[in-house]
Amino acid sequence: MKIFKSITGRLLPAFFITALLPTMLLSASVYFSAKKSALLSSENIIDEQFSMVDSLIDQMLVSSATELSVVEQHESFRTFLKTDNPQGLASEFSAIMQRHPEFLQIKYLDRSGMEMIRLNRTPKGLSRTKDDELHNRSDKYYFRQAMQMSGKYIYVSGLDPNVDKEKGHIRRLVARIGVKVEKNGLLLINLDGNYIFKHILPLAGAKPAKAMLINNSGRYISYDGSSFREYGADMIRNRFGIDATNLLTQQHITQKRVKGGYLSVMPVKFDNSEGANLWYVAIYESDSEINAAVFSIMRPYMVSLWVVFVFVLLFTLLVSSDIIKKVKHLVKFIPTASEDEFTETGISEFDGIGHAIRRTALGLKRSTTELEKLNRNLETRIAEQVDKIAGMTEKQLEYQKQLREIQEELMHADRLASLGMISAAMAHEIGNPLAAMKTSLEVLRAENESEEEREFISMIISQVDKLAVFLKSITKFGKKPQAELKPADIAEVLKEVIITLEKETERNGITISIRAESRMVLCDEIQLRQVVFNILLNSVQQLSEKGGGRIDIDLYDADGACEVCITDSGGGAKEPEKMFKPFYTTKQDGTGLGLAIVNDIVKSAGWEISARNIEGMGLETTIKIKEYDK
Repeated sequence: MKIFKSITGRLLPAFFITALLPTMLLSASVYFSAKKSALLSSENIIDEQFSMVDSLIDQMLVSSATELSVVEQHESFRTFLKTDNPQGLASEFSAIMQRHPEFLQIKYLDRSGMEMIRLNRTPKGLSRTKDDELHNRSDKYYFRQAMQMSGKYIYVSGLDPNVDKEKGHIRRLVARIGVKVEKNGLLLINLDGNYIFKHILPLAGAKPAKAMLINNSGRYISYDGSSFREYGADMIRNRFGIDATNLLTQQHITQKRVKGGYLSVMPVKFDNSEGANLWYVAIYESDSEINAAVFSIMRPYMVSLWVVFVFVLLFTLLVSSDIIKKVKHLVKFIPTASEDEFTETGISEFDGIGHAIRRTALGLKRSTTELEKLNRNLETRIAEQVDKIAGMTEKQLEYQKQLREIQEELMHADRLASLGMISAAMAHEIGNPLAAMKTSLEVLRAENESEEEREFISMIISQVDKLAVFLKSITKFGKKPQAELKPADIAEVLKEVIITLEKETERNGITISIRAESRMVLCDEIQLRQVVFNILLNSVQQLSEKGGGRIDIDLYDADGACEVCITDSGGGAKEPEKMFKPFYTTKQDGTGLGLAIVNDIVKSAGWEISARNIEGMGLETTIKIKEYDK
């Protein structure tokens, strides 16, 4: 970087490192001390918060137990046990639930687990469950646990999510508080989890992600003020990076280092009976929250650090400015060192450099004068030799170029001569049978009375004529064909060629698909048909060797021209750039003339043709023909 190439750029890092290393060590010491202080403060605050939660839960238990004890001693309850008359007890239940909006249900179950009376809180108010809708709860864990208690312990269940079976989400969180009564029955209250969470959330700064309740099974539940979410024990590992058993074995308030922060856990056990349920209240503090407190403590120190850095920067700039000034004096002296005396700067190192520059400049001046004389003589001799070599090289390159051109012309002429002889012989040998075929077909057409058969014979005669014209064009290979330009519908020409090859394609399992609308081009229709026929025939022969395939023909607009794109699925050509050269072929019985004739016709007509391999398909041949402008 440019900044480190300057004196200031070199001095600044040195000064900063000198100031930074002790500063970093001191900063690390201050940071860890501040973090330790922040964690200790956090533990103290959380201990106070847990004390408040513990007091809240004790208050909840005392309140619930008191209400249940009052019910147990109330005359209406005794009357209900004797007469099964629920009116008085229902009124007592109603009064309790009006005093405690956090109670969702209050009910009495007999020793078999059958609900004898139940009062519910609904959105419309309090309602007593009809007798025929009461259920037997003997299969519920909380009933079994409560009935197994000895003495007059208050029973507290685990935290149970009340799931809406239709919608599949947690409707509310329920905790059950119960007292055994005479004849081993059970008075039970369902406590709303909202009541618990609304007292815990403020301790977590009203952030739902910070406060949670964990039950015996390691499932933890959070509440965002409107809905509950329950997570399995595996989510504790995913979120905090520790096993749930590490939390469920704690007997005292602990603060654990977990993934991304600290988790403080308080176990809440409601009695000393064997198998009693435990709740765990957990508050999570992220590293960002701890670090925010740390940086708040470190803020005055950071301000002091910035002041030191600014002071170091100003001092460095002052020193570097003086050094740069003296360096510039040295640099300014260098061009005139051989004529002027050096003016000393007062710094011994710089003065030594200046006098050395003076001595060196005088020596260079003497050497330069001598070298200039030798250089002038050497340049003259080199220039003369370079001119001679350049002239010889240019002539040699020109001779080589002419020789290559002559060789290429001789090779092309030899090929054209051979092709001319072959073409003439082929035209003679095929032309006479064609003439005889045409004569016979004309006689057959004249003697045939069926109009449909005469039309079919006429179509054959037309194809024979086209073949005759094609033979004539072969004899003209290498010569510029005399094209008869007329407007022609290229789509119709393509369809006629496809019909000509129809038997061949059907026999070899080849499908030709054409997507072309009527489009007029100015061309020699015979030549256009010959070009398309040879290209399609080449693809058909390739696909026949592979047991069949597909050929797609598409027409596109291309800046005032019409592009005929023929694509086959034959796997492509080995060297598509050599396909249109005379006598080039990859077939054992091929002559290499078909596509060479196509290339000759295309060039003479002023068209463009190209071929390339399409990955995963085969060969794509494109012919670009100028559209007919009416």
